[in-house]
Amino acid sequence: MFRQHLAAAFLLPLLVLAACVAPKPQVTVTDDQFSKQVVVFGWGNYVDNNPWGGIFRDWRLRSFVDKQTHAVSHQIYVEIHYDDEYQYFNRAADDTARDLAVLLIDRSNTCPRVTCTHYETVGIDIDDATLRARAAQGIQVKLSARRGSSFVMTLSPEQIGLQLAAIDRIIHPAPPAAPPPPAK
Repeated sequence: MFRQHLAAAFLLPLLVLAACVAPKPQVTVTDDQFSKQVVVFGWGNYVDNNPWGGIFRDWRLRSFVDKQTHAVSHQIYVEIHYDDEYQYFNRAADDTARDLAVLLIDRSNTCPRVTCTHYETVGIDIDDATLRARAAQGIQVKLSARRGSSFVMTLSPEQIGLQLAAIDRIIHPAPPAAPPPPAK
């Protein structure tokens, strides 16, 4: 009986640790016969400042590959929510102080109590050449709002590498496997 309890005492922490291991980062490729583009939705990061205020943000790369021309465009897809007033996130710059275009994708709110929770989703354009040039060291982007809020997001080399590898597989697919030799 003592041995069973002793074994359980050693195995329980290992099981808890195994349950806490993060899943392997990956990208999602979406394609169908009705779309002119293949969409590659990258592995994301998020920051949740605190449950009583601050700005929650979730960001990832989102890339579009034209099926005919293989032209590639990228966005940093950012979902933001916060309490208080709308912030109107509308400006971005990379860590070289280069301005990046910001596209409003969605803006909404829920007001179930005294204060409202506001949601903004934006896309920050980043060109393919810059993303490829910065793949080894990563890139940081600062997103700013009209009302003064701002935050910095980091795209890690791993995030960029996974995204570019998926895109390169779309543009340059592996040749089909050779047929098996005929049976004798």
